Amino acid sequence: MAILFTMQRVGQVPAALYFIFREDRFRWDATISEKISE
Repeated sequence: MAILFTMQRVGQVPAALYFIFREDRFRWDATISEKISE
């Protein structure tokens, strides 16, 4: 069970990094980013 949980967490890292990079690249604020991610 712990292995599956760890793999899920590791799998979310690239998506989180891409989201942060995209927000920084286009200078979007948090409200715009939240609307897009919904």
